[in-house]
Amino acid sequence: MNRKDSSFEFLEVKLWHILIAIVALAIVIFVIVKANERSSQRTVASSSNEQTLEYQLAVINAVYRVPYSHPSISKFRKLLDSIQRKCRNGRREIGDMTVFAHKQLKEKSVRITLLELMEKLDYSIPSEAIGANLDYAEIVAAYLTLMGVK
Repeated sequence: MNRKDSSFEFLEVKLWHILIAIVALAIVIFVIVKANERSSQRTVASSSNEQTLEYQLAVINAVYRVPYSHPSISKFRKLLDSIQRKCRNGRREIGDMTVFAHKQLKEKSVRITLLELMEKLDYSIPSEAIGANLDYAEIVAAYLTLMGVK
């Protein structure tokens, strides 16, 4: 075998090694990109869950982050739906007023969770009030007055 043939074989082997390395690198990059796509999809899904009012109320209620499957989230959703059917206020307004009332009660050392408070407020509005266009602020104010909060 002459020197030219040996050089050609050496280059051919080297080219195959380079080609294999390029293919391997492409596979690694593809796997990393797909993993990042899945991770960002999960992040978007969790971000949208974190933005829901019922999730935010559940976190306030628990005083720490809760899993997205936590039972209090669906309880808050049902309570918001129930109160909204009975009152003219929107969900965000209902949530904000309930959080405000909860803060006022805590300052007066009244031990009640946010979920318990919202359940009591919802229970205080009879189901016959559906469509009655009540003002939730008045119901919250009356409850706070009865609890000795001025």
